[in-house]
Amino acid sequence: MFDRVTTSSLTEAEVKYNSLVEKTILLEQEIEEKETLQEEMQRNRDEIRGLEVTLFLSHDSKIQDPGILFPVRPAARASYLAVKADPAAGIS
Repeated sequence: MFDRVTTSSLTEAEVKYNSLVEKTILLEQEIEEKETLQEEMQRNRDEIRGLEVTLFLSHDSKIQDPGILFPVRPAARASYLAVKADPAAGIS
């Protein structure tokens, strides 16, 4: 009888352990996916900022304040103003 109880307890412990291992693996995969998506999102933000600055610079001769015509985020506006003040800074 003692062996049966021990075997049952061991089996339950193995089932719980395997379940936790599976959950851990799934969570690690989700973390990796989240990190990948965050990196992609940052690249996209940087690309958008660069495109906004390029757009503003291409319309600079016609527009005194690009924020009037194009709604811009503060970071893009700061990038635009920095490039406008020092055009060499915009060359990468």
